[in-house]
Amino acid sequence: MRVYPNFYKALAIVFALIVLFAVGIPALFTTEAPDANTQHVSETPSVSLSDIETLTEETLSFYRGEAPAWFSHEVLEVNSYQDLLLANDGKLVSFTSSQDLSTLSQTLQDELEQHGWTVVDSGVEECWTCIKESGTVTWGCVQIASVPAGNAVVVSVC
Repeated sequence: MRVYPNFYKALAIVFALIVLFAVGIPALFTTEAPDANTQHVSETPSVSLSDIETLTEETLSFYRGEAPAWFSHEVLEVNSYQDLLLANDGKLVSFTSSQDLSTLSQTLQDELEQHGWTVVDSGVEECWTCIKESGTVTWGCVQIASVPAGNAVVVSVC
């Protein structure tokens, strides 16, 4: 077996790195016990529930609005539902409904079929794949999930 001249240098560097990590990393995570006379001020910022709600509303405001006309015409009329959120130029839409699950499921399937969609069960409960021969979008996926406010629906089309 032939050993190259740089092999031992590389081996020494790897060994040095292993020793450095074995000794240095644990030292980084050890903390010293505080002095008994030192007063510590909490470094954790105080966050209230209203701060979280405000931040959530500010973040979600970017996604609020009305569904594009093509979506209402070709997929579903969703502007009458609650908590409507839109992304990807209206190709990803979510909303909530207070209707019971079976009624909402049937309502959505009926409306999709009225717009020319063929609805196919995906094998996942309350999730369907939808296809259509022509239009702005020709493929979609609809998922319904129970949430405290009723039922949440996510519709993705392309």
